[in-house]
Amino acid sequence: MTSATTQTLVISGRLPGRNEAERAARAHWSRGARLKAEFTELVHWHAVAGKIKPVKGLANIAVAFYEKDGKRDADNVIGGGLKYVLDGLKAAGVIKDDSQKYVDLTVAPIRTDKTNPRVEIKITGVI
Repeated sequence: MTSATTQTLVISGRLPGRNEAERAARAHWSRGARLKAEFTELVHWHAVAGKIKPVKGLANIAVAFYEKDGKRDADNVIGGGLKYVLDGLKAAGVIKDDSQKYVDLTVAPIRTDKTNPRVEIKITGVI
């Protein structure tokens, strides 16, 4: 019998929001592409360094954003950050794809932590 395992990945700091991604893309398509590539790769390498193992089948992914202050709107934080998280986990081979077939996603309410802004990602599934 196989049981689910929970793995935790923490990204220090904050990920760009949706507004930042749109602003970069409007400036020039290559700036938008560079921003996405940079932060997708950041999540990818955190997963590799954290020795996060691939999940077979459906992964339950719970994401919690801890912002340094309350200045950014929730939709901005979540809309930008989730894209990098899911694409980075896919690039690292942790999930097969970021479609609903392979990801059951939960997002916690945004919290404030002035001294330790971060993104916490809990990945539960059969490894």
